[in-house]
Amino acid sequence: MTDYVAYGMANRVPAVLDPPTARRLAQLADRATLGMGLTSGVTHAEFFLTEHGPVISEIACRPPGGHIFDLIELTWGINAWDLYLSCLLDEPVHAPRRPMACAGNLIFHPHEGRITRVRGLARVNRLPGVLTFRHTLKVGNTIGRRTSLGQMKGVVTVVSPDPAVVQRSLQHAIALIRIETSNSP
Repeated sequence: MTDYVAYGMANRVPAVLDPPTARRLAQLADRATLGMGLTSGVTHAEFFLTEHGPVISEIACRPPGGHIFDLIELTWGINAWDLYLSCLLDEPVHAPRRPMACAGNLIFHPHEGRITRVRGLARVNRLPGVLTFRHTLKVGNTIGRRTSLGQMKGVVTVVSPDPAVVQRSLQHAIALIRIETSNSP
């Protein structure tokens, strides 16, 4: 299970959930999967946690986006694409019971327009647990309209044994990275 540190832009694996909530989400995902008639393969389910309990927002017969498979590998030490292929082929899968670490990422895409200023990038690499920081941001580049969450101009990946460190570093990266475009609000 994963959770959002910032909805639609920063994920963390594994999710920080109390055991009853984690069990309930797994049960709901199983019910939705079986309700679609699936008995093998991979589904990607998303839930909102409300004051009245979990509410499913999406379920699809596909792996997750947002580089989550990379985070699964960093967290569990398994190749998630190999695991995915085994599921598609209805082969038995074996995964570790406990994560080795917590991992998270921030995926960003600035507002459309010409980049006029970029700030805060140098400080991101100094945040605790930052494993990688890749981007294609340069003043003068033109950014197109974002039409899906799969589009990105950069990603920050953080790994730590402590989920709180991952959360704080991702939140700090969000606060640090400032990209101004000719169409910025």
